[in-house]
Amino acid sequence: MKNLNHFFIIYLLLWGLCTSNHQSLFAQTNFMNITAGSQLGNNIIHDLDISGNRIYAATFYNGLAISENGGKTFMFKTMADGLGHNHIKEVFVSGEKVYVATSNGLSISTDRGNFFTNKTTENGLANNEVSSVFASGNNVYAVIKGGIAISNDGGNSFIRTTFINEQYIVHNVFVSNNNIYLSIRGGIAISNDGGDSFTLKTSADGLGSDIVYQVFVLDNNVYAATTCGLSISEDGGNSFINKTIDDGLGDNNVWKLHASGKSIYAGTQNGLSISEDGGNSFTNYTTKNGIGDNFIMSLFGSGRNVYVGTFGGLYMGTIYPKIAADDHKNFTIDDEIIVKELAKVPVLALTNISFLPNPHNLQTTIILELSETTDIAVNIYNTNYQQVATIYNGILTETTPHRFLIDTNKLAAGTYIVEFSDVRTGARHCEKMTILN
Repeated sequence: MKNLNHFFIIYLLLWGLCTSNHQSLFAQTNFMNITAGSQLGNNIIHDLDISGNRIYAATFYNGLAISENGGKTFMFKTMADGLGHNHIKEVFVSGEKVYVATSNGLSISTDRGNFFTNKTTENGLANNEVSSVFASGNNVYAVIKGGIAISNDGGNSFIRTTFINEQYIVHNVFVSNNNIYLSIRGGIAISNDGGDSFTLKTSADGLGSDIVYQVFVLDNNVYAATTCGLSISEDGGNSFINKTIDDGLGDNNVWKLHASGKSIYAGTQNGLSISEDGGNSFTNYTTKNGIGDNFIMSLFGSGRNVYVGTFGGLYMGTIYPKIAADDHKNFTIDDEIIVKELAKVPVLALTNISFLPNPHNLQTTIILELSETTDIAVNIYNTNYQQVATIYNGILTETTPHRFLIDTNKLAAGTYIVEFSDVRTGARHCEKMTILN
C-alpha cells in the first residue's frame, strides 16, 4: 500500500505541474483558525511554544492559554494558578518545565503548566519586569529591564545580573552552545563567556537595522528580526547579510522569527514569510491564505507545520515545497527530485484502507482503520486537484474500522483522488478512485 500511495502522490504531482496554471499539490497552502469557537477566541497572542500536542499561548492580559489537544480547547492559567501577572510576554517549554515571562516576575511550573511558582526580586532578580526567558539544563536566563539575570539552579535563585546599557531595551534572549544572544534596540549583544561580557553587533556588521526585535540561533546560523529586514549570519553572529522585500519578504519590518532545518519563518507586519532554501528566497502568506490578520504577533514553526498568532486568533498551516513550473520537462517517476520532495510530505499512518468496489458506478464504500486517533478530513479531488466533494471532517478513533458510503452519482465518469489528511499535522494519504459510466 505504501508504494501505491507514493504512486498516486507522484501522479498528483505530475498533474499539478502540467495544468495550465502550473500549480502543484505541494504549492497548495492555506491556514485555518484552530481557536475559533474555543476559549482562546480572538485573544492577542504575544508568544507561542509547542510541545507535542500541547500548545502554549502567551496572551496579552488573560494569562497563559494551554491546549492539550492541538488547539481544540484551551484552559487559562492566571495569577490564581501562581503566575506573577496575567500579562504574559513570553513562554518557554522544556520537558515538564514551563517558564513564563510576566510583567511581575518569572513564573516557573514543573508540572507542564498546572501550577506556577513566581520568582521576583526576592529571588535575586534586579527588577520584576521580565520580557523574555530561555532555559538550558539548570541554567535559566531572564531578560529584565536593561539587562539579563542568570540562574544556575533551575530558576530558584538568580546570582548574576549583567546590565547591557541603560539606554538599550532588551527584547529577547537565546542561548546556544553556552553563547548568549540578546536582541536589543541597538543591535545584537553576544556573550561568549557565560554573560560576564557582551560584544555588540550592529548595522555596521550587516544587520538590516540596529533595532532588533528577536534573535534566533540554529547550529551556527544566527537570525535577526529587524525593522529593516531579516538578517542572517552563517558564522555565529560575526557578520550578517540582510533579506528584504526584494527577496520575497512581506514587509521589511520583521517582528518574529523561527527556524527549523532549512526552513525560516519570518513574521512581518504584512504577512508570514517562509523560506525553504535557507533564506535565499521567501514566499509570503497573508489573509488571502486564511491568516486572520497580516500583522504577525507570534509564530512557531516545526518542519512543515507553522502556528501563527495574530490580533485575530491562532492559525495553523502546513507548508509544502514548491516545484518550478518548468521542472516537469525533466521529471520521470523515479526522478531523484520527486523522491526528495515526497520525503518531505508526512504520510498518514493507516492500518488498513479499502474501497468496495473500485472501480464503481454509483457508489462505493471506504473502509478505513487508523493506527492512532486522528482529526481527519476526507476529500475528493479531480485530476486538476480541484476539490469536488467532502466526505468527512472530524475525529476518528484508532483500531476501529470506519465505513463511509460515497454516493458519486453527481460526479462525471473518470478518475478521482480521495485524500485522507490529518488536519493538525498535515500528514496525508491518497487513493485513486475510478467512476465508470
